[in-house]
This record gives sequence, structure tokens and C-alpha cells, in this order.
Amino acid sequence: MGLKIYTRVVSDFAQNARVLIDEDTQDAVVVDPGADVKRLLLDVGEATITTIFLTHCHVDHSGGVLDLLTQLKALGRPRPLLYYHSGDQMIANSVELYAQSMGLSGYSNPPSADVDLAQVEGLNVGEIQGEVRFTPGHAPGHVVWYFSGVEAQLYGEFSKETDFSGVLLAGDTLFRGSIGRTDLPLGDHQQLIDSIRTQLLSLPDDTLVLTGHGPNTTIGLERESNPFLR
Repeated sequence: MGLKIYTRVVSDFAQNARVLIDEDTQDAVVVDPGADVKRLLLDVGEATITTIFLTHCHVDHSGGVLDLLTQLKALGRPRPLLYYHSGDQMIANSVELYAQSMGLSGYSNPPSADVDLAQVEGLNVGEIQGEVRFTPGHAPGHVVWYFSGVEAQLYGEFSKETDFSGVLLAGDTLFRGSIGRTDLPLGDHQQLIDSIRTQLLSLPDDTLVLTGHGPNTTIGLERESNPFLR
């Protein structure tokens, strides 16, 4: 029947974590569980989490992975596979230390990835096919996840859009009217611009962009009006 996409704003950084569910198979993927895991599990419901997918490993996107795995074990549920790009391993190893340096608690280093997204081009939610694209710049191992022609229903924050040909989970590459910051360690501004131009702007204009922070947008809107892409 299609793909359900739930969005929850989580963590001290107002990050958009998401739960994706194939309505037919009831397989679920949790994307960027930065914090507030109990709220994400409410969206999962009785579906089976097969995958945890990280667009990148900054604290607000990965700091809740360990908590999620712990809670799933306590509930007697299967352990999902953890996917992230090996280019972000150094960031993954310093999540807790970075949070502590900002006076924040409740964030943990994610475990080592079960699957390195550097070796993955396609990844499904149940039987719904998606494409993984490498988009370094905001972080050296950043990736995005694109679903072409998918029938998707949006729930939670920023769920008004209904007319789109595909869905892009963009992480922190592209925002409405802005782009990801590159002043953090291992960031590279020109690399980010190149990633956006080659991997995102190559998509159809009516692709819905689900951003890592703030409201949704479309490729066409950002192509036309984003001041950082002129």
C-alpha cells in the first residue's frame, strides 16, 4: 500500500528523526534516532524494526542509537542492523565526548556499523526500494536516501505535502532556504556544494525533501530560490 513516514523533532538540537514503515510487510526503519527513543517507538507500534539508518553520525542524529538498541532488547524485540558510512567513524567515536563538552547528557556513541554505507547503493524499507547517495561536506560520511515514485503518507511534524514524485531523506545537506553547516570538525563547504549539485539537484523538481532540521521543501524550490546554490 505504500510507505508511511513519521517525523519527530528530537534532541536538544531540534533534529527531525523519522520512522519509515512498509505498510504491506510491516518492516520499519528508524532514521537518525538522535534522542527521545520512547517517542519513536510509539510510531513504530507493532512493526518490526529491521534497520537503523544514519545519514551521518553527529550527536543529534546518532546519540540515541544505543538507547534504542537497549530498549528493543528489553522489549524482547529483534536487534536491527545499524547502517552508517565508515567516513563518519571518527565522529561516531566522539559523540558522547562532544555532548559533554556542550554540557549535555543522555547521548552515547553509536556502536560500530553492521553495514558500511560506503558499500551500499540500494537499501529497501521492506519491499520498497530506495537509493543511497554519498553526499560528503557537512560530514565526511554523509549520505542521503532517495525513493523514486513511492506512494508515501506523512505523519507528525511537517506532514502537509501531498503532491510529489519521490522522497529524499536529506539529513543535513539541504534545508529550506539554506544548507548544512560546514564549520564543524571535518566539514568542507565546497564539497557540500558539489554534493548538492551532483546528487540532489539531479533529482526531479517535485521531489519532496525531508530535511534534518526544520520544514520540508522540494528540489525545485531550492533550485530556484536557495541563496547558497546560486
